[in-house]
Amino acid sequence: MMDATTILTCSALGSASHLTMEMLKSAAGFHMTHIPYRGAGPAVTDLIGGTTQAAFLVPGNVQQFVKEGRLRLLASTGTKRFASSPDVPTLNETYKDFEATSWIGLLAPGGTPTPIIDRYNREIVKILNQPDIRKRLQEMEFEVIASSPKQFSDWIKTEIRRWGTVIKATGTKAE
Repeated sequence: MMDATTILTCSALGSASHLTMEMLKSAAGFHMTHIPYRGAGPAVTDLIGGTTQAAFLVPGNVQQFVKEGRLRLLASTGTKRFASSPDVPTLNETYKDFEATSWIGLLAPGGTPTPIIDRYNREIVKILNQPDIRKRLQEMEFEVIASSPKQFSDWIKTEIRRWGTVIKATGTKAE
């Protein structure tokens, strides 16, 4: 059984990994220590070597180590189980409303004309809907969401509120 006193994050103070750890500490009510790393590589090395006990890492960065049995997935921070690991629970199954996902989106400078934004959106949606692109992203455990600029903007506002709550509750400052 793991002693839940040390959990590392693979990024600096105030990073998504660190804030996810803080969210779990709050939801679960137990102590974990943040150990900042300069990237996933050194964090994974220490995790495999037993220097640290657990880490919040992007699945694509550790898939090979999981396949080799050098790392074990404990839980997903999203609301759905991974297709490649349906036996691995989500934290949301235990801690209601727990959700911490990484995302990638295309942003443009404020004031970019709407026709240009709309064109970018159409082209990106076409690319994301290509079967080979979609398949490769899903293999890396990405859920492909090709939304509208308005839907994406609304979602970003929701994320800002979610993480703002965690930051205020923990007093976390970015490094």
